[in-house]
Amino acid sequence: MDAVLGWVKNYSMVVLLLTVLSQTAAKKEYRKYIQLFIEIVWVITIEEDVKLLARNNGYEVEQTVVCLDGEYGVEEMEITLLEGDGEGILALRDKIAGYYQIGADKIVIKAD
Repeated sequence: MDAVLGWVKNYSMVVLLLTVLSQTAAKKEYRKYIQLFIEIVWVITIEEDVKLLARNNGYEVEQTVVCLDGEYGVEEMEITLLEGDGEGILALRDKIAGYYQIGADKIVIKAD
């Protein structure tokens, strides 16, 4: 439960910070740079949350690839674990899909 609360706090703070940044862009020509910065921070936040969730389930993440949609939602995700078994990977995929409100078919998890 503490992990979920930590995740919600982290998620909320990042969303608040990114919203404030995007709304305070002084000039229109700077908005694309602020948008790029927001997307980079967002992807890093998502990757860290995925690593934490995987670690809490006994897995170590080697690589994470995140594709965002136009509204900062997760469109699809590819995760490479150092090792893992079939049922545990499916359970991890379902948890991640639940957190990000995307279909489990949009998440690919591979184990080396």
